[in-house]
Amino acid sequence: MDLSDGLRDSLKAYLGWGKPRLDCFVSMLLALLNARQMNLSLLAVHIDSDTEIASRYRRMQRFFSQVFFDYNDIAHLI
Repeated sequence: MDLSDGLRDSLKAYLGWGKPRLDCFVSMLLALLNARQMNLSLLAVHIDSDTEIASRYRRMQRFFSQVFFDYNDIAHLI
């Protein structure tokens, strides 16, 4: 099991999202650690994937436009 699998398993218990949504979120978190900036253009470059950078960028845009963060769940996670 690598870091992304462990992080996904930990978040799954608190957030209740499906696998594709969790995968996207975990990818963004790991890219954020590498890039050290919250700029979607830079995060798209740091996401470990075989897809084109433009596709990764668009995926993050869709994620933030469609995902509702339940702050009670986030508080339980923390």
